[in-house]
Amino acid sequence: MNLRKDILFHNTVDVWINCCEAYNIDWDNVEAYLAFINFLSSKGVKMNPMNLCIKETGGLYQRGKKKADFLDKLSKLKISRPVYTIKLDQNLESILNEYFKSLTKK
Repeated sequence: MNLRKDILFHNTVDVWINCCEAYNIDWDNVEAYLAFINFLSSKGVKMNPMNLCIKETGGLYQRGKKKADFLDKLSKLKISRPVYTIKLDQNLESILNEYFKSLTKK
């Protein structure tokens, strides 16, 4: 998986969706996404909070609608900023692969 090639906007939601699709994992699970954010934080990944914009869904219509629904669920959480920008580099790709490989072994 080459995220730096595949993802133009490096926010945690797009990274989450891209990785889930690469590993055949359903990405429409808010609790799983929050566990992903906690994992990144525990690994010391620098994450800058960003504003959540539900209308910036992009992609195919059906995926865009599903993503908008997912973002709507995130916006209703009692978390001030559930979406972050992250720098995609080789170290982060290794961390992401570690995380998603562990999910597929369950």
